[in-house]
Amino acid sequence: MAQEFLSWELLLLENRVRNAERRLEKREWRNNHDPFDMSDDMFIDLYRITPDIAMELIDILEPQLQRQRLYGLSAVLPDD
Repeated sequence: MAQEFLSWELLLLENRVRNAERRLEKREWRNNHDPFDMSDDMFIDLYRITPDIAMELIDILEPQLQRQRLYGLSAVLPDD
């Protein structure tokens, strides 16, 4: 009985590790790539909105996200 429980716990732990690795990979990819370069389906899966709606939101919110200080974070990614 104890061995079955430990086997089950090991499976759960492996699943959690796999999920955490996937989340980390997605986050790293998001931080290093332009999301508007991906397919619409992939964009929707990742952000839960269409690229067109995302652009509208960016246009609406960008004025409120302007830097207040010289060392503040930019709302727009710099062009490489």
